[in-house]
Amino acid sequence: MSDLIAALLAPSTVLLSVAAIASWRRRWRTALAAVVVLWLLATPPVASLAIRAGEAFAVRRSIDSVQPADAIVVLSAGIGTPPAEQPSTVEHHDLDRVNAEASLISAGKAPLLLFTGGAAGAPEGKPSVGAALAQVALRLGVPAAAIEVTDPVMSTRQEAKAVSEHLAHGDAGTERPVRIILVTSAIHEPRAVTAFERVGLQVDPFPVDFATDSVQSLHLASILPSGAAPARTEQAWREALGRLAALLMG
Repeated sequence: MSDLIAALLAPSTVLLSVAAIASWRRRWRTALAAVVVLWLLATPPVASLAIRAGEAFAVRRSIDSVQPADAIVVLSAGIGTPPAEQPSTVEHHDLDRVNAEASLISAGKAPLLLFTGGAAGAPEGKPSVGAALAQVALRLGVPAAAIEVTDPVMSTRQEAKAVSEHLAHGDAGTERPVRIILVTSAIHEPRAVTAFERVGLQVDPFPVDFATDSVQSLHLASILPSGAAPARTEQAWREALGRLAALLMG
């Protein structure tokens, strides 16, 4: 979904706007309520609950539990842009999916490793995130002949379409099987699976990048805002908006 729309509908944007307008109109109770809700959303327990709700349908899987498929598809449209000076750099939050795809290939779960060419925010002329991840896969020992990258994509819907077309036609113009192992973040899995099934692919999800914490004990510090909590809450909120948009757009 549009980054601008997501930013405008972010909890912090909405609540700060409500607080400002309510204060201007001297509706102090409304302003106070908005500030209290904003405070709560910035606390670790609430952020963890939001992430936990978003990942509720994802199940951690072992490599052995995965059935062989025709391709391993690794999504990259939403995981950031590699630094321009180090286009093959992988950030810490990408390592889980990199390790997953390398392990799946090593276990012989599919003959093809296909990265989507995530290009959101990528400087013009620079490699996509998918291309950067492909370079890391090469360094991990995955054969070059087993690695492919789709055309640039900006969203989950575009990723699904690009993968479907790539697997249907291939470089030689021949038909390819359509059963895939889909590697993406746990919170993004439900929306991604729906998008890929809608383009006719058979999907076996392999969620990674779990952000759910173990159950936290409540203490005085846990009711105080933290630097990381608002970002986690917004991540869950953005994914919820993405799922709603996908449902409405069909």
